[in-house]
Amino acid sequence: MTKNDDKRVPALRFKGFNDDWAQHKLGDIAQRKNKTSDCSKLPNVSYEDISPNIGTLNKSVNKLSTGKKGILFKKDDVLFGKLRPYLNNYLFAGFTGIAIGDFWVLNHKEAPQFLFYLIQSPKFRYISNISSGSKMPRSDWNLVSNYKFNVPAVFEQTNIGKTLKLIDTLITLQQRKLKQVELLKKYLLQNLFPTKNEKNAKLLFKGHKEIWREQKANDIFTEVDTRKVPDNTILSTTQNGKVVPRNSLGRNLVFSTSKLKNYKLVRSGQFIIHLRSFKGGFATSSLTGIVSPTYTIFDFKNRTKHDTKFWSILFTNYNFIQSLKSVTEGIRYNGIAIKFSQFSDLKISFPQLSTQMDISKIINCLNLSLEKQKLKIQKLQKTKQFLLQNMFI
Repeated sequence: MTKNDDKRVPALRFKGFNDDWAQHKLGDIAQRKNKTSDCSKLPNVSYEDISPNIGTLNKSVNKLSTGKKGILFKKDDVLFGKLRPYLNNYLFAGFTGIAIGDFWVLNHKEAPQFLFYLIQSPKFRYISNISSGSKMPRSDWNLVSNYKFNVPAVFEQTNIGKTLKLIDTLITLQQRKLKQVELLKKYLLQNLFPTKNEKNAKLLFKGHKEIWREQKANDIFTEVDTRKVPDNTILSTTQNGKVVPRNSLGRNLVFSTSKLKNYKLVRSGQFIIHLRSFKGGFATSSLTGIVSPTYTIFDFKNRTKHDTKFWSILFTNYNFIQSLKSVTEGIRYNGIAIKFSQFSDLKISFPQLSTQMDISKIINCLNLSLEKQKLKIQKLQKTKQFLLQNMFI
């Protein structure tokens, strides 16, 4: 690909293409289809079936509903959701079906994939979002169809479509890998920990056949309440249970520095019960700093018998979160965090240290794999956005 500063051609272009792009109304590029059908044999596609911003189905074709009346579309047609266009509900059809709801069904016989990516380009998004209606805004076909877009010759259109399709395919493959790792992690979390009333997990590591022991939290942990250390970094918890410096959250909170003396010291490896406790709000701090006095800090009574990473995983486990109901009855919805005195009566099952370490090792390995997959997807998505911004005028 080559870069070009001429405004009549895109900033990024395939080598060998030198002709200026021509202006054409969208209505001359794409045919809008309006033929309706209620054929019971054809799958129906509605907004709920499409992954926004991605342009793919969120389920297999054979799981789509049937029997409704809508606009007939065929393979290689482009579906664009005109209702609330900023939601970016669009689909490149790989099958014949019926579009249910506020869709434009568009067709470009010569280069259908180019059309699919044209509707994702910054200029199309801008024009399509000049909509009518305030509560239920819809794209204006008269406006959009008469707007002149810069387009190249068909052969170049085809190359652009193929390139962006390749990026989308890579994104889809990485998303499938991510889903597989997520399912594996979910399976292990369900089977490496015993369910209610069970004395052992369904999955056991080779050589580890012990029955999980049960103890009250008060026998395992002790509350920590150290204050008057205002010179430490102010920390806060996030929605996903991470502990981070408060200034990294971009919050412009105004408070008196004199109040910092009342903040609690939390050390790396200690645990925090925060105001989101009813969603499983037990966080593990990897940092040393001070936190709001509304938080509860606790630590192991004997660190040599426990693995911090294991307990961090256990505190986010579904069964543990459900068990909190036994100590939160009556205070669940008033925004008050669980007190240590309430948590201390909770009975918790856990294995010996070697099993704790094995569980944390495999789950953290999967977490690392998940982060790598997410990073790959983010990079591919950024690449796609760069191409959409630079391969179109």
